[in-house]
Amino acid sequence: MSAQNKQTAVVLGSGIAGLSTAYELDKAGYTVTVLESKHLAGGRMAEEMVGSFMNVTGAMGLNSYYTEMFDLCKELGIMDQVVKLPRFGTGTITDMNITFPMSNNPSKLDLLTSPALSIKSKLKLAGLLPDFMMAKRKTDPCLIHTAAHLDTESMSTYLIRKVGADFLEKVASPLLNVALAWNVDRTSKGAFLSKVANITESDGYVFRDGIGTLTRKLSSMLDVRLNTRVTSVDRAESGQGRVVHFEGPEGAGSIDADIVVSAIPGDAVKKVVKDMASWEQDFFDQKVPYAQYAMMVYVLKEQVTNPDGLYFVRNSPTPLNFYKTYAGDDSKEGHPPHLWVAFSPERLKHYFREDGSDFEEKAAQYVREYYPTLDEDTKETVVQFNGYRMPEFPVGQITRVRDLLYTQECGPKDVYYVGDYLAGAGTGNALAIGRRTGRIIVDHWKSCH
Repeated sequence: MSAQNKQTAVVLGSGIAGLSTAYELDKAGYTVTVLESKHLAGGRMAEEMVGSFMNVTGAMGLNSYYTEMFDLCKELGIMDQVVKLPRFGTGTITDMNITFPMSNNPSKLDLLTSPALSIKSKLKLAGLLPDFMMAKRKTDPCLIHTAAHLDTESMSTYLIRKVGADFLEKVASPLLNVALAWNVDRTSKGAFLSKVANITESDGYVFRDGIGTLTRKLSSMLDVRLNTRVTSVDRAESGQGRVVHFEGPEGAGSIDADIVVSAIPGDAVKKVVKDMASWEQDFFDQKVPYAQYAMMVYVLKEQVTNPDGLYFVRNSPTPLNFYKTYAGDDSKEGHPPHLWVAFSPERLKHYFREDGSDFEEKAAQYVREYYPTLDEDTKETVVQFNGYRMPEFPVGQITRVRDLLYTQECGPKDVYYVGDYLAGAGTGNALAIGRRTGRIIVDHWKSCH
């Protein structure tokens, strides 16, 4: 790309979707500016010290099928940072009457020997295998639109029909509710099959120096402006390109751009991007669904053992979803012994105020039922509530995503959209749609010169 034809792009948001798109454009010779409203780049793929605890902003591990992410790590020379995640623990699930063992990534043997399942359900488990095999062949677990042909019924309807209600309620729901904030009555069969079919029994990786390793590397290579809130994206008076208006540390400003990439949450897009075409309005006029996820970390005064995690089924009379203590690691700053508790997205609204203002106080009330000495053992607390959300894919949403991407990718645009709400709940998904879209933009605009 010659200097006189060099394209300018503004990326809204510095999560992994925005950063990976910006990286592809920068690599192709574009002048790229990334605007981030928060004080820290990385979105849900970052960490920062909160008191004595190294708090992660979202993601805690990587799946083996994050091929685009691993390819990028190799390209950036940081693949040696990717290491196998230590075994999470076998864990137990409770329905408040009985407690039974269950791995966070159960093997066939775990399921066949589990007291949670009836003989009938165990015999029917094999019926899932052909569907898993087909999903593995025909879908990309990092690009959810590839599962649109499976977007025909809910996960609960599918699993009850194929296996049984006990499998849904005592295995699938508690595990996936913790990992992905999935409501099994809403989540599409397509999301379930695409994701689960590609998970292996030994799955799980992490960056040695923290989940923010990749986003820190990308941020260091790009023009990222923090504490800069985009107020609107308007069409340029000439009709060519866009004008991005923002409020930053030095006041209000604007940038003229040939291309804008929106990497902000899907339910915030309409507040920012103006002059939408009908295909954009058709998608964003319907609320983009997210699930609110809430977590608490209790930093403990003394070293603790590392017992199994405890999962709660969704009809439990408690908002708790998962509960586990961690021994800590004295060799790493910010890794003290602690208790980590997740709260069910499905039950939050029944136990806490919508704005989370009573969350810390009430959360302790429910945790004490399982950890009676919580108050005397706790050194400090870290609340993870506001802003932590996961995209949902109820029946029909994957099809809508496919249709949006089909139009977005069919020819040059001055605004493109990326994010986990267009790819699936996972950092590898957000990165995959970011890199894909970056390459598509480069290809589209080559034809314009």
